[in-house]
Amino acid sequence: MIMKTKFFGLAFLLYVLTLGFVSCGDDDDEDYWRWQNEAYIDSIAAIVNANPTPAGWAKYQNYKVDPAFSSMPLTNNDYVYVKSLEQQDVLGITPSFNDTVYVYYTGRYIDGSSVDGNYSGDFDIDVTPKRFDPTPYVVKNLIPGWTTALLHMREGERVQLFIPYLMAYGAYGDNGIPGYSTLVFDVYLDHVVHPEGPDDRSMEAEE
Repeated sequence: MIMKTKFFGLAFLLYVLTLGFVSCGDDDDEDYWRWQNEAYIDSIAAIVNANPTPAGWAKYQNYKVDPAFSSMPLTNNDYVYVKSLEQQDVLGITPSFNDTVYVYYTGRYIDGSSVDGNYSGDFDIDVTPKRFDPTPYVVKNLIPGWTTALLHMREGERVQLFIPYLMAYGAYGDNGIPGYSTLVFDVYLDHVVHPEGPDDRSMEAEE
């Protein structure tokens, strides 16, 4: 118990020190920004890897990576790290690759500044859906970190995603997001819709 507590404290200290130096708007500090983001995801990976089944944590291999066909070993950048938050008592189905998901989400950089989202403030299942509409996305059309995580989620589940830059917008960035950016998202999976016909899996989940 003491070892786990000390380890988590060390990882958290690394996280705090990282935040103290972040400056994602300075192109001259690109190498430093990369180091900060890689150090951050390494600290998250260390927490998860310290125990095969840490409470509330999971990691999922990038769905695009198949070690059987790759000569390169997997690194911390090849996983999305997921922390479970509160969820409904009864969960629905897990989306498939071609399904459309309706989600509430908010994202940030490692310094806490906002990236994107469709709600503001703290998420509240009894309040947020009444104030904002969930955003629909086709699972296969998202960045690898999101797609990978959603393939393991269920309706009614809320998680925090820690996505390394190689599973987000890469070394060059996109949509105003700088390259080498680790992204953190709070995601609530509201519901799943099949591309065709009634959702038989939803009916099966209710039985």
